[in-house]
Amino acid sequence: TINGPANGQLEVTANLQSRVFTHTGSGALTLQNLYLFEGKIDTTGVAEGGCIYSLGAVALIDTKVKYCRAYSSSDVAFGGAIYAAGSVGLNGSTIAVATANGSQAAGGAIFTRDFTAKYSEVASSTAISTDFPSSAGGVLAEGNVLITHSTIFNNTADQVGGLDIGGAYANARSVILNSTISNNTAYDSV
Repeated sequence: TINGPANGQLEVTANLQSRVFTHTGSGALTLQNLYLFEGKIDTTGVAEGGCIYSLGAVALIDTKVKYCRAYSSSDVAFGGAIYAAGSVGLNGSTIAVATANGSQAAGGAIFTRDFTAKYSEVASSTAISTDFPSSAGGVLAEGNVLITHSTIFNNTADQVGGLDIGGAYANARSVILNSTISNNTAYDSV
């Protein structure tokens, strides 16, 4: 757990030189009261998580993550801002202006198995593919989804502009309450 001051004034940047956080543990990376920005992964291999990469779970509380990029010149790119193998939970947090760009891209802002958002927003992010249609300019969640009092808006991809609930897990559940998913753009009609 990394907890910044209550006023949220602690800024952490990678100055577009690397990711801001890489979490290789199986537990949870919890970040509170932070502003993370300008993280990137730029590679010829698989690009996952421009600002945050986690083999476990990511929990953001009153945290902003912006200006992130996951780019691969010849392979897939997942999670422009955040890639988590386990889950991503947002509470009072903002993910914005992120890009996943690769031969196949998904989750312009977030790519994860399970996704939870409460009083949060995912905005102005993009998934760009060079070889196959991109999916989920905002969030790609392969498992359970719970979204309450949150907004997913102004995200762009070839297919599914805002939220793609992938359904990779047969028993996954999705609940969206008192939330807005709007002004997202999908360019392909497929």
